[in-house]
Amino acid sequence: MIISKEHKYIFIGIPFSGSTAISSELCLLYGGEPILNKHANIQMLHGSGLDLSSYTVAAVLRNPVDTLRTYYYKLKSPPDGYYNEARFNVEQGGHIRKKDRKRYAAVQAGNLTFTQFINRYHRLPYDTFFSLNKPYLNCIIRFADLNNSFRAFLLQCGIEPQRDLPVMNRSEAKRAAGIEDEPLPLCFQPFIYENRDLLGLDIPRPNFFYYQLYRSLKPLRFAHWTRRDRKQPIQKYGTYYQLLQRNSST
Repeated sequence: MIISKEHKYIFIGIPFSGSTAISSELCLLYGGEPILNKHANIQMLHGSGLDLSSYTVAAVLRNPVDTLRTYYYKLKSPPDGYYNEARFNVEQGGHIRKKDRKRYAAVQAGNLTFTQFINRYHRLPYDTFFSLNKPYLNCIIRFADLNNSFRAFLLQCGIEPQRDLPVMNRSEAKRAAGIEDEPLPLCFQPFIYENRDLLGLDIPRPNFFYYQLYRSLKPLRFAHWTRRDRKQPIQKYGTYYQLLQRNSST
């Protein structure tokens, strides 16, 4: 999470949605300071004394199919040691969860395709931290038009953009073979339907019972994510903050 008390903004970093590039740019050029954790949610600021209503609160919205495709390729072709070196693990102060390590092992052992990965791990309706933070957002940055959308966010904060948003931490441009020719997987349909106007997608209402399952899971997921946030130590070091500090000193 990035905050600027000078410019009165809070940026919430949703995983696999350009948060590294935006966080770095905000800290380097626009008075941002990293607080809590890279992917901390807005609820962590409740009780902090901040008047959230006086801040522009922003997060990135990305098509969930592309989000999960990026996650899949990080499991399929990660940097050396990414899932094997203990320093990256949550238990050692990093950000790689035990669940991620197990999925990495399964993808590698079974050489799973993207479709096989989705069918294996995403039978329940998909949801993301964006939904948890959505009620507090007064600016939504669209991943599909990231540079222009980020500039609009800066202008909304009264900040004149100094340059285009640099591309950072971008996965290789790969496509899951055949996935574009298949029907939209059921797991993505409720989230996309609920955010169809923001995503600019035309999608019919999902299966009634599956959509109700998605809605009934929301409070359980929100409570779980919030509990997990509170248990995580404050990040003071690691690749994320080293990156921000390095960029801020150049």
